[in-house]
Amino acid sequence: MVFKHLFEPIWIGNVEIPNRICHVPTDISSAHADGSVSARDIHHHATIAKGGTGFIIVGATSPWGKTGRSTVTCIVADGDEYIQVLLV
Repeated sequence: MVFKHLFEPIWIGNVEIPNRICHVPTDISSAHADGSVSARDIHHHATIAKGGTGFIIVGATSPWGKTGRSTVTCIVADGDEYIQVLLV
């Protein structure tokens, strides 16, 4: 079987991923103007997670919001104020 490990857990460093299904970075261009995560961002990624994807890579996230944003509605991750703890 070609995909015999697809639904088995895998460890990346000290984090256990429940399966080997990965959602690749996708720009959905729905962050707030200041770069903070919007309800649409949360809904989009929560839907993917609820569908069974084991690992989600968030797309279009800028590590430096002042000069490095690819779009005006991409997520910014250059300050602690952008960190939120969410239970999905």
